[in-house]
Amino acid sequence: MARFGIGVVASCLKRPDPAATVAAAKLVGVECLQVYNRRPEGVTARQWAETWLEAIRGSGVALASAVTGFAQEDYSSIAAIHRTGGLVPDPTAEANVERVFDALDFAQCLGVDLLTFHVGFIPEDVSDPVFGKLVERLGRCADAAAGRGVRIGLESGQETAGALRRFLAALGRDNVGCNFDPGNLILYGNQPPIDALAALSGCIFQVHAKDATWSEQPGVAWGREVPLGRGQVDFPRLLERLLADGFAGNLIIEREAGQEPLTDIAGAVGLLRTLRGDLDGSGRTSIASGRALRGRGKSLT
Repeated sequence: MARFGIGVVASCLKRPDPAATVAAAKLVGVECLQVYNRRPEGVTARQWAETWLEAIRGSGVALASAVTGFAQEDYSSIAAIHRTGGLVPDPTAEANVERVFDALDFAQCLGVDLLTFHVGFIPEDVSDPVFGKLVERLGRCADAAAGRGVRIGLESGQETAGALRRFLAALGRDNVGCNFDPGNLILYGNQPPIDALAALSGCIFQVHAKDATWSEQPGVAWGREVPLGRGQVDFPRLLERLLADGFAGNLIIEREAGQEPLTDIAGAVGLLRTLRGDLDGSGRTSIASGRALRGRGKSLT
């Protein structure tokens, strides 16, 4: 039996408040939620966490993790996010470290032990000054996280898996690992997700279940995000590799594009459940049955 749960990033359900989000989560059949630390003006981290805890009470839906982002980030192009992403820009670095501290408070109040975010583009060359800055800035975040009993999962995709692994080694914090996003590796034009898994063996805390197709100009123009099972991520093979490597975290569906989010997310839940059900004691899946699910999903909008 597979050991992962199936969830969704709560904001992808596109509902106005926690109660409506949990209702939609039950409708599409997910087991857990990753919750964004984005809250109404004047609401504290504790108050926002309590609102979510009240919303899930008795619902059968669990809270799996928290996620945060940064106000200065510009996703209009790969070049723009390269300049503005995460903890890299000097003018916003200190404010963003504080934002991570706030998100850690939120995660702790939620009762989850994982916070994920993009740290920014990690240089391939460890002698690049940005590399050292990121080690110092994230190191402070990691130490604050350890004091709260929270792990940090760095989103993959903005750099190669090798660069991320070198960064984690230089950081030297056991509570910092990877939130593996195979779709991002394609969207950013970096490398095939299966190839990235080998470099990140043993440090994957959570997986974002997201699919995509390659751009004609990888690394220059965005690839295209598509419903799970319709892109170029080989999820049956990916799950086999993850389980063989001892992965025991959650698969969190992230569907940011598209006009019918509930339909796409419900289809993703169905696909992942089938693949999970097909896993035998050796951790192998029926690849044919996984591919047969592509394009399925009833309309829920």
